[in-house]
Amino acid sequence: MKICIETLERYVQECCTRTREECFTWLEKYHGFKIIGSGDERFAVRLGVVPIVGVCHVDTVLADVAYKYNAKDKTVSSTELDDRLGLACWLYLSDCHGVSPTIVCCDNEEIGQSTGDYAADYIREHNIPCNWIMELDRRGTDVVSYDYSCPLWDNLLGQFFLAVGQGSFSDVSRMEALGVKGCNVAIGYYAEHTLRCHAKLDETADQLERVCAMIDSLAALKMVWKEDSAPESPFDFYRDSYRYPNADEQCACCFDYFDSRDLDNYLGSRCCYDCIEDIKTEQSASGYTR
Repeated sequence: MKICIETLERYVQECCTRTREECFTWLEKYHGFKIIGSGDERFAVRLGVVPIVGVCHVDTVLADVAYKYNAKDKTVSSTELDDRLGLACWLYLSDCHGVSPTIVCCDNEEIGQSTGDYAADYIREHNIPCNWIMELDRRGTDVVSYDYSCPLWDNLLGQFFLAVGQGSFSDVSRMEALGVKGCNVAIGYYAEHTLRCHAKLDETADQLERVCAMIDSLAALKMVWKEDSAPESPFDFYRDSYRYPNADEQCACCFDYFDSRDLDNYLGSRCCYDCIEDIKTEQSASGYTR
C-alpha cells in the first residue's frame, strides 16, 4: 500500500486549521462521527468494519491554527500536530485506503484527563467489536505499549515497526476497560507543544504503511489484556524465587512459569497452551477472518 503524501497533507491541513470546537463540529457534520457526552466526558466515535479501535485526540496545547507546508522537503509546521496529525491519518486511511476501524477522537488528553475511559465504557456497553487498540499520537517513528506490554505483544509490534520504545501516557492508557491490549504508534511529528512543532510527512507515510500492514495481518487476532491480580505473598507462584520444580520458562502472554514442555511456539513467542487456546477461541468468536 502506497501512501500519497500530497493527499495526506490536505487532510493534515483540514485538521490543523480548526479550533477544537470547530473540529468536533466538522467531524460530526462531514465525517459521520457521533459526539458522545459533553464537557469533561466528551468524545467522538465513528463505527468501522475492522474489529479494532483507532484512537487520537482533538485537544491541543497551544490552540494556534497557523499552518505552513514545505512541499520540497514534505514538512508541515503547525502547533496542532499533537494530535491533529493522528486524526488526519485515520481519516486519510479510511477515505483513501478503506482501512476502517472504529475511530475514537478523545478530548482533554493534553491535561492528563483523557476521555478515553468514557469511550471505552461506551464501546463495551454497545458491544462494539474490539480485538486491540491502536493510537496515533507520538513523536518519532517507534511504537509503545505502556502497561499493555508483554513479550508476546511487544514481539508482534516489533515485527511491524522499527522499534518498541518506552512511553508514559496517552488516551489508550485509559482504555483498559476494553480488556484488550493497546499501543501508541509514532507518526513523525517533533517538538510538540512548542512553536517549532513540525512533522516529516515522509516519515508519517512510512509509519502509516506499517500501520496498514499490521491491521491487515492481525486485525482478526484478539489480544486479551488482564490486570495483574497475582497475590503479594512471598510464596507467590509468579515470583522468580519460588517456582514449582522445573518451572523455568515464562509464558510470553500471561507471565506464568512453566516446564518448557508445557509451552509452544506461537506468533513468534513461547506461550502456554491455555493462552494459545484462549487467543484462538477469542479470534474465532470475533467472527472477523480477513
